Amino acid sequence: MHGMIDLAEYCLEEGCNVDMETLDTPKYLGKPTLEDPRTMMPLALACAEGQTEMAKFLIRRGASIAIGDLSSSCLWVAVRRGQVDIVHLFIGEFKERHGTEKVSEYVSRGPPKTGHPVLFIAIRGGSREIVRILLDHRCKYKDNWYKASCLLATATFNTPQITQMILEYSRQGKMNGKMLISAQGRNNRTALREACEFGHNEVARILLDYGADWSVPDDISNTALHKVIQQEGDASDMAAYLLEKAYSGSTAAQLAKFLNTKNKLGRTALMDAAARNEPLCFEVLLKYGADWSLADNVGVTALNLACWKGYESILALLAKVAQEADKSRFEMFLNHRNEQGKTALIDAIETNRPSLVKQLLKLGADYMISNKNKVTALHYGCYRGHESAIQLILDRASQHVDRAGFSEFLNARNNQGKTALMDASETDRPSIIRLLLKLGADYTIRDNNGFTALHYSAFRVRRPQSIVY
Repeated sequence: MHGMIDLAEYCLEEGCNVDMETLDTPKYLGKPTLEDPRTMMPLALACAEGQTEMAKFLIRRGASIAIGDLSSSCLWVAVRRGQVDIVHLFIGEFKERHGTEKVSEYVSRGPPKTGHPVLFIAIRGGSREIVRILLDHRCKYKDNWYKASCLLATATFNTPQITQMILEYSRQGKMNGKMLISAQGRNNRTALREACEFGHNEVARILLDYGADWSVPDDISNTALHKVIQQEGDASDMAAYLLEKAYSGSTAAQLAKFLNTKNKLGRTALMDAAARNEPLCFEVLLKYGADWSLADNVGVTALNLACWKGYESILALLAKVAQEADKSRFEMFLNHRNEQGKTALIDAIETNRPSLVKQLLKLGADYMISNKNKVTALHYGCYRGHESAIQLILDRASQHVDRAGFSEFLNARNNQGKTALMDASETDRPSIIRLLLKLGADYTIRDNNGFTALHYSAFRVRRPQSIVY
């Protein structure tokens, strides 16, 4: 370092300007980012590399640290690189040269064309000591170019100690600028919602403890609860913590509204838990009163999602809670049809979930219901070749209807006039064809085009048509 300082001394003696600007990026900085100053002075470069002695030398030789278009870049770079000693050095030197009156302005100003304020950059770097120094010198609390607050930055970059520091400074009235704990940035993101999205749960807990509004939705109506449920891995503890805060700070109506808030897809947090197979979160939501009967914008319920994806534990939890709450309502819900007319049983059959089919039939699911095109669960099963699931339905039907009713079910025709036997013939399911014929399926029935099951068997070498939804 002494050799570098000697070289710098020589350059200055030869007439180099101590505040000369360069557009070259030193190798140790790598490719400059959008927030890096476009032009840098020697002092800023020393800050970037953490060369405290070089910075001291340049300051002694008159390097500018006053408020100006470029000089604030030096402090900004030191803050960004987490150089605590250099930050102390700059502030101390500024006080000696200019007094204390403008220190707040000095520590608040970033370089031109940079979207992030100094305090925001300090938070991003994660240096609690630098943030404390800036706050103690009345650094201005303000948003960045994306309308993200410094508090939101602590959630994004997962700095819980800094989160608590900022909240405590604000509580004590020591903040230079207005700090709103539930301020919404672009896309209506709050600090709490941000922490919940990224799984920064310690930050989220601190925000809740200081009174963050848990009910604020973002621009697509996702709440903090949605984001907790959407985290990778088990987030049931965080969900319980959030809901306990909501429970203790709201009326029953407010809690119900929050629990059952739908995003722009019509999804509730409970539906998200079902779709992601998060039984622990699902159980927590049900415990606090989430409405299991709600459907999204296309009529899909938590039950549909669980059955489509094959999540047995979700079905078992939902059935237990719903039956205890309102058995007759659950029986109606069990046969709910989405916009396509599909029930949970059809979903389970179509995706070949025989264990769920068995559970649904035991709970009383109606196997005779068809979709809007009169396609039954049996049609779906035969077309897809899901023999185990088909056998369960046929066994249940044979036990619960008379011979005439069973024959009607077995030979039910969809809107194209096709029977389950035709579906099995078209898609070449010989074992299912034998099963249906053994049970009395009528092979003489013709569809709307006059074709029989034999016709479908004869031209099954063609690519099968898609089943009518």
